[in-house]
Amino acid sequence: MSIRHAKQYRDTTVHWSKSQGLIISLLEKYGITESQFTNIGWQTAKDAGLEMEKDTMAIMLYFVKRIQMQGGVSGTLPVRVIIPSVPLKEKYRNQAYRIFWWYLKTKFEAIETGLVEFEQEFMPHISIGENGPTGNMWQAFKQKLLPGIMSGKGADIGLLGSGNNP
Repeated sequence: MSIRHAKQYRDTTVHWSKSQGLIISLLEKYGITESQFTNIGWQTAKDAGLEMEKDTMAIMLYFVKRIQMQGGVSGTLPVRVIIPSVPLKEKYRNQAYRIFWWYLKTKFEAIETGLVEFEQEFMPHISIGENGPTGNMWQAFKQKLLPGIMSGKGADIGLLGSGNNP
């Protein structure tokens, strides 16, 4: 499905630039000051391995969140969220940015209430560099682990070790 077929926010009168500004403010509220929006053309997206409808664009938000984990591990977590197949008309861009705004707002509300941790909520969108510039945890999971889970073979991701540890 693409934005073209989505009913959500189809008739929004909110200009995409206002939604983009609200997204930046939302990120800043949660300590995220390094962010970037990028419009990606159909051919560039296709070359990067992103499946999209022809004559559309993708809207990508990239940001980094500074994380301090228990045990002293700290660093930055790169997050890349992409809305593919946005038709090249302003009304669809307006719609896509409203969806983006509410999607992110809901994610941060879940984090703020303690329902999930930041890393857990944004895990599918963590940028890992595999599969070119659009590679993320979801793509790695989908390609490497999901087939085994769905076939009933399971998926050993090596998180639990061998069980022989003292």
